[in-house]
Amino acid sequence: LRRMSTSACIDSIGALCPICFEPFTDTTPMMMACAHTVCDTCLKMMAEKAKPYSVVKCPECRTVTDLKTDAITVNFALKKTVHEIVSLKHKEEELRPEASHRWKTGRKESIRRLVHVPADSSSSS
Repeated sequence: LRRMSTSACIDSIGALCPICFEPFTDTTPMMMACAHTVCDTCLKMMAEKAKPYSVVKCPECRTVTDLKTDAITVNFALKKTVHEIVSLKHKEEELRPEASHRWKTGRKESIRRLVHVPADSSSSS
């Protein structure tokens, strides 16, 4: 995960709406009766197109979900996972310049020891 971008991480766990392909970082994941997930925006659009009926079909498996009787809820597990990935990637980005500086400094010291160069003669690096 460290070398992947945030969007690549989100994509790798399948956290995209199967209709609009927007990541669930920008939308709320809603779980249908079949346990598949679509974004709240697409679910609203599907419900609007289904009028006057109150049923929608899952874009993944075509299972019918009755909007009046079936419980459609936020997929909290997926929402939390996406939030955690985004948080970790932000923390990683905040630490990256410092870690990079430590790595470069440590590498220079290792090279000096290998070639037996005193630390004060590094003005040419």
